[in-house]
Amino acid sequence: MALLTKDNIFYCRLLEQMELVHKTADEVETELGISKAQFTDYEKGVLPTVPMLIRCSTYFKVTPEYLLGRESDLSDTLLENFFDSLAPQQKAKVYSLCREWFNEYKV
Repeated sequence: MALLTKDNIFYCRLLEQMELVHKTADEVETELGISKAQFTDYEKGVLPTVPMLIRCSTYFKVTPEYLLGRESDLSDTLLENFFDSLAPQQKAKVYSLCREWFNEYKV
């Protein structure tokens, strides 16, 4: 992971999200249409264009503000991303546990 500075927060957040969704730089570059040169620019602190920022935030299911470092709370997004990454049988188990909790506490 790159050293986080105020100049490269977008790049660090990009790496963080890549790790969370188990994607390599090559995969993200291909899937989002980011060139290796752009990726290197992000590492140096260059910010993405607005369309690329929107593409990245949509791809990683986070807000543009989060990728730019203007928002720090991702707890709901992290939970959603975690749930999305589960296999169907794991999702069923989580659902079952939530249902039990719901019934126990009459939420």
